[in-house]
Amino acid sequence: MADPLSTAASIIAVVQLSTQIVGYIVGVTGATKERRRLREEIIACESILLQIHDHCDESEGETQWWEKIMALEGQSTPLYRLSVTMNVIKTKLEPRKGSRKALSSLKWPFDEKEIDQLISAIQREKRLLQLALKKECRDLAKSIKESSDENGKLPVQLIQTMKGKSTGDEKQAAKLEATRSKLHLSQDNMRDDVVELRGYKLDWEQQAILDWITTINYAPQQSDFISRRQAGTGQWILNSTEFNTWIGGDNQTLFCPGIPGAGKTMLTATTVDHLTRLFRHDPDVKIIYIYFNFRRNDEQKVVDLLACVLKQLSQGRGSLPDAILTAIYCAAHLYSRIFVVLDALDECQTFDGCRTEFLKHMFDFQAKFGANIFATSRSVPDITESFKGKPSLEIQASESDVVEYICGHMFRLPDFVENSLELQKEIQIGISQSVQGMFLLAQLYLDSLIGKRSPMGIRTALKALPSGSNAYDYAYDNAMERIEGQSKDQKTLAIQALSWITCARTVLSTTELQHALAVEVGESELDEDNLSSIEDIISVCAGLVTIDEESNIVRLVHHTTQDYFEGRQSSWFPNSEAEITQICATYLLFNIFESGPCPTDDAFEERLQVNPLYQYAASNWGHHARKTSPIGEEVIRFLNSDSSMSSAIQSTFAYRRSYGYFGDRTYSNEFPRRVTALHLAAHFGITGAVNFLLEQSDIEANDGAGWSPLFRAISNENEDFVRLLIDKGADVNASTNGGLTLIHAIENRNEAIIQLLLERGANPNVKDLIGRSPLVLAAQRGSEAIFQLLLENGASPNARDDVGQPLLVFATVHGDVAMVQLLLDKDADPNARDNDGTSPLISATQKGSEAIVRLLLENGADPNARDNDGTSSLICATKNENEAIIQLLLEKNANLNTRDNAGRSPLIFATREGSEAILQLLLEKGADPNTGEYYRGQSALMHVIEIGNIAIVRLLLDKEADPNARDDAGQSPLIFATLNGIEPIVHLLLDKGADPNRRDDYGNSPLMGAIENGNKAIVQLLLEKGADPNTRYRDGQSLRGRVIQYHSDASVQLSYRTAFDFSYRDR
Repeated sequence: MADPLSTAASIIAVVQLSTQIVGYIVGVTGATKERRRLREEIIACESILLQIHDHCDESEGETQWWEKIMALEGQSTPLYRLSVTMNVIKTKLEPRKGSRKALSSLKWPFDEKEIDQLISAIQREKRLLQLALKKECRDLAKSIKESSDENGKLPVQLIQTMKGKSTGDEKQAAKLEATRSKLHLSQDNMRDDVVELRGYKLDWEQQAILDWITTINYAPQQSDFISRRQAGTGQWILNSTEFNTWIGGDNQTLFCPGIPGAGKTMLTATTVDHLTRLFRHDPDVKIIYIYFNFRRNDEQKVVDLLACVLKQLSQGRGSLPDAILTAIYCAAHLYSRIFVVLDALDECQTFDGCRTEFLKHMFDFQAKFGANIFATSRSVPDITESFKGKPSLEIQASESDVVEYICGHMFRLPDFVENSLELQKEIQIGISQSVQGMFLLAQLYLDSLIGKRSPMGIRTALKALPSGSNAYDYAYDNAMERIEGQSKDQKTLAIQALSWITCARTVLSTTELQHALAVEVGESELDEDNLSSIEDIISVCAGLVTIDEESNIVRLVHHTTQDYFEGRQSSWFPNSEAEITQICATYLLFNIFESGPCPTDDAFEERLQVNPLYQYAASNWGHHARKTSPIGEEVIRFLNSDSSMSSAIQSTFAYRRSYGYFGDRTYSNEFPRRVTALHLAAHFGITGAVNFLLEQSDIEANDGAGWSPLFRAISNENEDFVRLLIDKGADVNASTNGGLTLIHAIENRNEAIIQLLLERGANPNVKDLIGRSPLVLAAQRGSEAIFQLLLENGASPNARDDVGQPLLVFATVHGDVAMVQLLLDKDADPNARDNDGTSPLISATQKGSEAIVRLLLENGADPNARDNDGTSSLICATKNENEAIIQLLLEKNANLNTRDNAGRSPLIFATREGSEAILQLLLEKGADPNTGEYYRGQSALMHVIEIGNIAIVRLLLDKEADPNARDDAGQSPLIFATLNGIEPIVHLLLDKGADPNRRDDYGNSPLMGAIENGNKAIVQLLLEKGADPNTRYRDGQSLRGRVIQYHSDASVQLSYRTAFDFSYRDR
């Protein structure tokens, strides 16, 4: 491994080399634009290298930084290849031995194609060097290795090209060949390293990483749906023009809305199955699918959904990246085509903008990688709007699919149906005509015929089948009538099962449901003889309950079934919440849990496996209890049992955070140890328990994680409980484990609780451990309503964030006009500065926000404030070529001649950008054309001459720009003009008094530059204006000698004969 100090020294060596090259570039002649492009690219790279070196000095002893630095040195690293590229440039540019005193005699040795190659090579390495300033060590190392082959080819190709053009210079060609050989060797070594790195991935390690990304897996659901599919179902969509257009191109979208029960999920599964079969032999095609489910909201937040996308992208590939959004993009590059299939978007939660944000990410992903998106949904306005203008295909059950389903399930009907083809035909026609595109109805209507005792009974039922909007209600009412007609025990079992499945806060496994239905309230253990078989539970529910066989999840047959029971809960399950609460509390009080928390992960996982309902009961009993009054005897017993409660707390708060080889196995003991009954009541929002719990609990008690009951209530957004605790004396300004109640409420964006806390005396200017005030946090969260609420309640508008940035600067950086106005209305300091010296006005001009600039200036912002680099608002506006903002600043008397720390004035930047209109404006307002320097002493006039902009040269000279100014190398504007061969500019300069005999620090005069460029017109013009034809170079060579050296053609020499004295010999 490289020594860090050696790497730092290598950086300095490359910087010195680049500085030397820049000096050569300045001195050579010809190809002005190419010279400037290469010079600016090298200077930019030099700047990054110096930043890295500065970090070396400042970060001595920091392991992570030194690891990054060491990753930069060695063969096939950016620093090495950059050094190679610089040496190639130096080899071609440096003066030949004996000619160092005549630098300006060098001709530009590169053509435009070679310059493009050089700049491309430098830019590639520059991007990797920038990663060293931003990314972690492993990201940098990975990027270096992945780019090695491609980046290494550029300098090799470049050297080969240069070598071919150096046939006349054996020494130069030998240097280039030696460099090329070294580079080839380093590339071979790196290629071997990359192969070894990729070959090292093991299957178990890959799966561990995938499980670490997320444990969510939709494959079991896909498998279960396909296993239920009747052969031929959904073929119509696969044959449709819309579908085949979608599958045949890239960057395609197909939105498939449909009424409830139309069979959208089955068609989604059919689509996924079709794509999987179609591309099963193509590893460069990836199919991603997500089945949304309103019961899975806790695991279908934006971050969970994106993690699931990443996991599916990463499956089957050998290299897995880290951070979610960035990692998704990295993983997507591994495939030539990507299909994203989203089912039941209407069931994706809308809380906190989840659905909107996820769709935005998916559309961004589509735009970037040309992915094809297939989505199904009920007709929900905001979802329909999201897909507006994109191809759509309405989903409804086709008659053929319905008939296929009926024929495939006819065996479930009584035997007399099987023996009558005529009756079977009547059933097919009767049901298919009634369902009107709602596939689910076919299933429900067929189920309704199962108990019929005669053909007449079936025919009567078929005639009664409704269609239209009330069809589902009829079908579900009919199913409940059948349940009511069962024996008492069967009816009770069905109602209890339906109550649990309908009211449960999460999906339930078959064993969870079995245990829930077997609990006898008040008992101290579960009698396993009381367990009902899952088959019996399903059979008594009249087709309203089904099992996903692959995932072992028991659920209602459809979302509409949930809607039906929720609308009639008071009729069918009037006491469901209280009953579920009592069952959960009884389960938690079982004797087996009195031993307290499990000491190890293995013991904890065994407890959950042996007692399937325990996790659900511990995590959700309080949510059900919150909806009941009074809370019940079993709940009070539980809250008074320290051992039972501590066991349940472990299950409630211990989350599995690591898998496989990722870290130690101690997650089960990472939970707060001093949680009181009041904390639990606050966590769930059980207001009915507060009075009796306060008799035995401290209202400010610390739960062991630093949280008070009030903090718990705020965290779970239980406004009523928060109000109740404050009424009982809870401290609204209490600090718990570095957290503050008001700041915690702002993090949760709960405006009602924030208002309540402020009304009850919460300090709006308190700061957390990292120095953030409530107002700062509200600004960072982007909540204008909360921001305004805090300001109205006394929050300081001059607050700063944790890195010292004033809020007004933060608002201007984000272009938030409303926030700026709110702050200024509350007397925020318009001239506050951050740690870099940036004022709000400078920030606003950088962002180009005319409205904010106007607001700030109207409220007293200083137009002449400068940041730590000496940059003023006027300089920023000029850089951005924003004429409107420049006008605003000048109206407020901005200093036209201010200079940044590098000596550059607004006029310099105007000339750099080539904006004649802005330059004219600045000059008319009084800008000094001789103030400031562009680079190494170059005046604005010199820079414009180098660009070759005659109009701006004339404009500057008309405003008395000095035609005899000198840069750090002593070069005058006239020397620049003659070296670049621009005759009109030479005319202008001479007419304005430029000295034709002024030499630079190397002894070169304008006449010398004109001769070397072979520009006879300029030579003649200079001579006419008094240029001395008898002047000599520093090495004693005369102008005549240089003419002979550069122009071997006799006719050309003859044309100069009248201009120069050929009567004596050169020394």
